[in-house]
Amino acid sequence: MKIKHIAIFLIITVAYLGFLFLSHESFAKSDNKPTVHNEEHTSLEHNDQADHGMEEEIGSPQETETGHQDHDHEAPEALNVHDGHSGHGHEGLVDLMTPAQAEEAGLVTETIQPGAISGQIKLTGEVRFNQDRIIHLVPRIAGVVAAVNNKLGDHVSAGDVLAVIHSRELTDIKSEYLSALERIENAKVNFEREAALWEKKIISERQYLESKEAYVETRIALRAAERKLHALGFSEQYIAGLADQSHETLFEYRLTAPSDGVIIEKHIVQGELVTSESAVFIIADTTSFWVDLQVYPRDLAAIKTGQKVMIMSQDERHRAEGLIAYLSPVIDRETRTALARVALSAEDGEWRAGMFAAAHVTPGRDYGGHTFVVPKSAIQTIDERPVLFIVSPEGYEPVAVKTGRSNKTHVEILSGVSAGQTYVSDGTFELKAKMVTSTMGGHAGHGH
Repeated sequence: MKIKHIAIFLIITVAYLGFLFLSHESFAKSDNKPTVHNEEHTSLEHNDQADHGMEEEIGSPQETETGHQDHDHEAPEALNVHDGHSGHGHEGLVDLMTPAQAEEAGLVTETIQPGAISGQIKLTGEVRFNQDRIIHLVPRIAGVVAAVNNKLGDHVSAGDVLAVIHSRELTDIKSEYLSALERIENAKVNFEREAALWEKKIISERQYLESKEAYVETRIALRAAERKLHALGFSEQYIAGLADQSHETLFEYRLTAPSDGVIIEKHIVQGELVTSESAVFIIADTTSFWVDLQVYPRDLAAIKTGQKVMIMSQDERHRAEGLIAYLSPVIDRETRTALARVALSAEDGEWRAGMFAAAHVTPGRDYGGHTFVVPKSAIQTIDERPVLFIVSPEGYEPVAVKTGRSNKTHVEILSGVSAGQTYVSDGTFELKAKMVTSTMGGHAGHGH
């Protein structure tokens, strides 16, 4: 039985080994065939890629142009802005909007027109009384003040007696005149009598000539005394009636106002001794003023006599117009400014001497049609240069311009654009934002 079992075991073992051998051979044959197939597939894929690469080269001009446009937006730090003198390209161009889109974005367009901005020059200064209409009233003779009829701030009229002064010197002058007046009558009668006697040969020629000389000297003395009275301000009428006045008036000197005005200073009191060396009243015309303005050397070329000036008080409550009446040819050593004087009439009494004032001068400027004026909202700064967005069929094109003077609302364009071009006057910030966004987007699209 044991031999039988061993034989069966051997038969099974041999059969199993044969099965393994046959399976191995079949697997080896099947494994070689896929290997050949993979090599052929790999070769086909390589050929396909080569063919596809050829197709890309054939189609490359169009794609290369597109790629070139992308690189144009790839300026590393600076935005492309066109110079108005070198023609217009398409760099930085913003696509044209429809009317509805433009209205929604707040875009406003206008036409470039010739013009210029008259810049204002601001000057500062001080209001003064018109020195040509101010009076320093000085007594013409020394004496003691007997009466003062007016006080500080009073309005006076020409001829008003402001004060009465008792003067011993005046008494001497009046007495001299009255004495010469009496002596001349006697000298005249004596001369006429001597002249008649000489014609009749009753007296000698010498007597006649002595009487004539006495009469002439008396007449000279009278005229001299009369001139002294005129020098003291007495009128012809007053002098003619002087002989009829009482003796008490001989020493009275009446200080009168020479013209209308307001007493702005008073230096006289009753009982004091006054002389002819100092002013006792200062009278000013309060309807006429000067505004003395300081002009710095940088503004002198634009300031001319005859220019209209707007004067404004420091608190801006009072305004008036005047003309520059005087421009000093000298620069002050301390302030380093020149004096410009404006004559100002003020009937309403709003102006006061000593007030600080500002003046706005608008100098004329001949632009000759070569400059343009646009709103400040039209200007944007790109690449540190001012630009205008010019409207063209292709879109909104940023054009570099050169600016000139400006005021609160407008700016002057000196070059870079032409008259008649359409530009964006408002909403330009939106265009600049679109331009910057487009440039950043073009740069981000490349994987360099």
